[in-house]
Amino acid sequence: MEPESHKEGGFGRTVCVLTGASRGFGRSLAQLLAGLLSPGSVLLLTARNEEALKQLEAELVAEHPGLRVVWVPADLGSDAGLQQLLGALRDLPRPEGLQRLLLINNAATLGDVSKGFLNLSDPAEPFKGWALYCAGKAARAMLFQVLAAEEPSVRVLSYDP
Repeated sequence: MEPESHKEGGFGRTVCVLTGASRGFGRSLAQLLAGLLSPGSVLLLTARNEEALKQLEAELVAEHPGLRVVWVPADLGSDAGLQQLLGALRDLPRPEGLQRLLLINNAATLGDVSKGFLNLSDPAEPFKGWALYCAGKAARAMLFQVLAAEEPSVRVLSYDP
């Protein structure tokens, strides 16, 4: 017999927001999270690729019938995309017996990925277009350290491969 917490999902009744969910790490993470959420939980997925989000929703709902999957096609690099996501969050019904809110920000852009590693070896050449990406990664790391120090009841994980 399975432990009670495993039957109902490791995270309990949760609203989970996952950005960058349409492919790669985000898509894999969505599939993993779906199995950890109790029936009645809401998994809000966002990414730029609407078709990929529709396909992922269909797969997750088929495998986890008690899970409510909501998707929002949005480019979070624009104010309009961010407003779309915030609007969807405001419209979400709060599940009865809500135990936690989980936010996983996996949205990012890498810039020009057409160059191979050997073409990036000139240390005197700055990476055009990476200023905000690099500053954002450094700022996020410090923000999460401060959040963890100021709010000991909040679990903070900053995963940065």
